[in-house]
Amino acid sequence: MQAGILVESLLQAKRSPDLAMAYRSVKRGPAWEEAIKIGAAMLPDERKDLLGECLDTGSREIGEKTVLPF
Repeated sequence: MQAGILVESLLQAKRSPDLAMAYRSVKRGPAWEEAIKIGAAMLPDERKDLLGECLDTGSREIGEKTVLPF
């Protein structure tokens, strides 16, 4: 629940690039990717949509391509 609230707050504060940069920096291999998938799967569908929107928006703003974990 806290992660979903954080994602919503980042979107509202127009700080999605921060999430995108953090997400890209933790992609260290299969174990990290699996942990991110597990965490994202725990989010309610509404929050998953917000996470996807935040990562997509942030990635575009930093000029990077981010593949969503779900």
